[in-house]
Amino acid sequence: MPLKHVNSALVILGVLGGCATPKTPEEHRQYVRSQPSYAKVETFIVKRPYSAVVQSIKTKSEDCLKKKFQHTAKDASLLPTRERDMGTTSYIPMSKIGPTRAEFYTKWTDNTKGSMQQGGQFIFYVADVTPKGMNATSIDLYYYTHEKYIWPRDFVIAWARGEDPGCPKFSGYY
Repeated sequence: MPLKHVNSALVILGVLGGCATPKTPEEHRQYVRSQPSYAKVETFIVKRPYSAVVQSIKTKSEDCLKKKFQHTAKDASLLPTRERDMGTTSYIPMSKIGPTRAEFYTKWTDNTKGSMQQGGQFIFYVADVTPKGMNATSIDLYYYTHEKYIWPRDFVIAWARGEDPGCPKFSGYY
């Protein structure tokens, strides 16, 4: 069931400064590497087996990040307030898991009427996960450093460690 969010503002992804948004994990990696003042790549070593790390990230990503927001706008008038359907935004966790490498990322898709990003997609982060022995796993995390987009650093790494920090909070408009 979609979450409801009342707002009529246009969506502007300011962190990208109007540039074309990366639509694939590889485009995201390239963008992050080329924008050190807006984005960062960090490598973390987690002292857990690869299979446990992958399972933790997959489970929590699906539980926490699969969200759909229904947007409405309120008409301002002296008559009783009416709400109009403005469309939806969705968060879609993605994964590609193999025996020696896993890739995780979350896409944001905008189908909100009147949005400058309508029909657009945005990748929040990419996490490349690889085994480093029997009880160690490496995670290369590509993420944006703006406070609104930094949540993957805390949540994805905690999930990889087997911790439960809960889920990030989303409002729908990002």
